[in-house]
Amino acid sequence: MATTLTTIDVSEWQDPETVDWRSLISQGLKSVIVRLSHGFTADKKASAFVKKAQSLDLIVHGYHFYEGNTEEVSFSVRNAQHIGLPNGAHFFLDMEGNIPGDWQTILYQFAPEWLRNGWKPGLYCSDSPYKAKFDNSKLVADKITRWIASYDYEPANYDIRQYSSSSGKLDLDYDKSGLLEVPYEKAKHKPDSSGSSTDNFPPLSPGTPTGDSWVGWGKDSRYGGGQTLGYSPNGKDFYAVFWPGGLIIRPKDAEQIWELIKDKVKRAGVDIGNLTIAWDKITDKPDISIFAKVTDVHVAETTAENALSSAEKAQATADANSKALADKANRSELPVVPTDLVHTGELDQIRTDITQAKQESAQALAAAESANSTLDTSNKLVDKKPSEYQAGFSHEEKAAGALEVTKTILGQDLAYNTVGLLTSVAVDSDGSHCVRQRFEVINSDYPYTFERTGTGDVWYSWHGVTVWD
Repeated sequence: MATTLTTIDVSEWQDPETVDWRSLISQGLKSVIVRLSHGFTADKKASAFVKKAQSLDLIVHGYHFYEGNTEEVSFSVRNAQHIGLPNGAHFFLDMEGNIPGDWQTILYQFAPEWLRNGWKPGLYCSDSPYKAKFDNSKLVADKITRWIASYDYEPANYDIRQYSSSSGKLDLDYDKSGLLEVPYEKAKHKPDSSGSSTDNFPPLSPGTPTGDSWVGWGKDSRYGGGQTLGYSPNGKDFYAVFWPGGLIIRPKDAEQIWELIKDKVKRAGVDIGNLTIAWDKITDKPDISIFAKVTDVHVAETTAENALSSAEKAQATADANSKALADKANRSELPVVPTDLVHTGELDQIRTDITQAKQESAQALAAAESANSTLDTSNKLVDKKPSEYQAGFSHEEKAAGALEVTKTILGQDLAYNTVGLLTSVAVDSDGSHCVRQRFEVINSDYPYTFERTGTGDVWYSWHGVTVWD
């Protein structure tokens, strides 16, 4: 089958301003696949390419280059949301090179999360590893869009074919299926009222067993892979329990395990109501004296605000005194005073004192204004590293999902975009840069509160600190 240009794929290796868009469109260009991220790094030109393509009425899709860590799933979601990948767009996982593990299992760790966020999942892969590592019939059944690279021949199974690729130049693609040209439709991904999934992925946790349930060997309906020991609650969806990587624990299993161990955890010193651990029960505790208490931060805020008010009053007083003195010193109608009563030195000293007072009040005003807290709303969906916070305190508006608060037991019911106030305290001590954060949920029925600490580029786990009545 002859290949026809319908699509190009781009990354930071190209420049959106130097691409000959007019020529490409005249050749049949309809859509653009933009690299949004690789590993834990956002593509430097992704946003520029998305905006440029949309300005030309081209349909935009995205891809994430996999670098070997399944924790890239949550990052790819946050980054795509930040860039603005439209609902209904295709989102491809780029898999190439020497990737350890089961490639299909890795793909199915990304696909449900992307679908859940409104994107249609897809795979980019060369034809040879595709044939060796993937079950084509399963990908077709699950509506995983297959973007296959093959330059010398037409592959047997594909939806989109990358037929030309050269270093520094545009990669050219042929959309045989026409899937990339379909106007955006938000992908269906939520379970219906019966608990069944409206997409091709079963619910993450199994439902109540029916008369068709069974236990035995099978392939996991959600993640694929080889034969595993597990069960089907309904005769249709199969949930693996044991596989070569070990035991698979699902949310429903975790809840059942928690009921069995929570009393023992409580006896060990954990306050399970507040999800906190008694300090005296922790051994080998780090020295946290370098961290400022949140109450100290609030005191500092109040002090800064009071300093600002006092500085403004001092500035006004200094201005008034300076003007009054100048008026008296320059008036020609002042009476002649005997020289032994004119204290010129004292008058000069007064002028000097007033000038110094003005300077000091101006400095105090500047310092107070810089210390006065402001709310940063510019990066709601970005979770910064501890090293990105300067010494001092700051306030930011953040989404719970972006900070992964939603992965905690207390915060698991929060929506990704649940808004909260993030207060950060950063200090430099003994060569270490340490940060303590407090996340307070705003738009929720319950006043959830979480805290965590971090140093360098590493955050430690969130802990719920909300006290309930």
